[in-house]
Amino acid sequence: MKIGVATFTWAHNYGAVLQAFALQSLLEQRGHDVELIDFRVPHANAGYRQWMGKTIGSTLAKWETVFDEYQFESFRRANLHRTHETFCNAKGLRRIRDRYDVVIAGSDQVWNPEWLQQIEGITDLFFLSFVDSHVKRIGYAASFGHKSKETISIDWQKTLCDRLCTFDAISVREQSGVDLVADLTGRKDTVHVPDPTLMHDQSFYQKLAGGRKRSRPILLNFMLHGRESDSQAVCRTLAASHGLRVVNAKRSQTWMDGNAVHPSPCCWLRMIRDASFVVTNSFHAVVFCLIFNTPFVGVLIDGSTGTMNTRLTELLEPLGLTHRLVQPGQAISTDLTQSSIDWSRVARTIGNWRLSAYQFLADQGL
Repeated sequence: MKIGVATFTWAHNYGAVLQAFALQSLLEQRGHDVELIDFRVPHANAGYRQWMGKTIGSTLAKWETVFDEYQFESFRRANLHRTHETFCNAKGLRRIRDRYDVVIAGSDQVWNPEWLQQIEGITDLFFLSFVDSHVKRIGYAASFGHKSKETISIDWQKTLCDRLCTFDAISVREQSGVDLVADLTGRKDTVHVPDPTLMHDQSFYQKLAGGRKRSRPILLNFMLHGRESDSQAVCRTLAASHGLRVVNAKRSQTWMDGNAVHPSPCCWLRMIRDASFVVTNSFHAVVFCLIFNTPFVGVLIDGSTGTMNTRLTELLEPLGLTHRLVQPGQAISTDLTQSSIDWSRVARTIGNWRLSAYQFLADQGL
């Protein structure tokens, strides 16, 4: 079949581009012709203002953003099979309304209202409203970033209900998403499946990660949403107890921080694989720790974006690993730093998750 995929291909986000690559590869391994729909968010700055800020710090931040785009676009060009055309609005998407036999929305937080309301056109993209009625519409491992409808506005509840009812089949990344779809729409056919990154084993990612680099053992600190301070106490404890050098990945003004790096997606994978410990609030960083058997501590998020903690708690609970989650700013005990992870249980559980995903795809003729 010819399949179109609507997901966050444009994001400067490691998990986003790697889950897109993982889903593309999964579908291609099953014999399908796959295209990722190349939707791009227009840049606000161009020319001189793209490069120069009012201070040295802001100028370096702009240069870092340009470097960021270069690294991520290099990964996309090398690994993602995107449409020849690029799109930035719903009107443009109508040009491919009947190109595919199936269009898939997902994975990642494609149905999170917090992101949908920020960018014009992506509601039509991620709910596949541009697709003709005869084209099959499927959600794969989609995430809402919310555990229940109580944290979603009434207007968005109605929008989600209307849009989700147009899908032929829905699978979600979090188990709570099954109940959420039922509460919003009355549908009882939603299936829980793993994120596409979990559909591949270590060997699949070894090629992307590349060879090991000899260096002093490190603790990799990777925090999203500018929340580096949330992990400082944990990092101090782990670094002291294990004799590790702390390396901060992808933090603001990286070039002004001697302990920081700004890795490409492939280098980021390699750093997670080779680290002695990872401290993170990133769902996909934890996923790759599980795949590479790298010890980790997950840092929860407080405030209005704390609804996204469901991603980590529901990932780790079936694995018996919720004790590795800490609150922002919380220190950890020596017992946690020394406790082992039952990697055989992790592997068995992920293997069962994969079976449910294969069954869902087979039920859709994929």
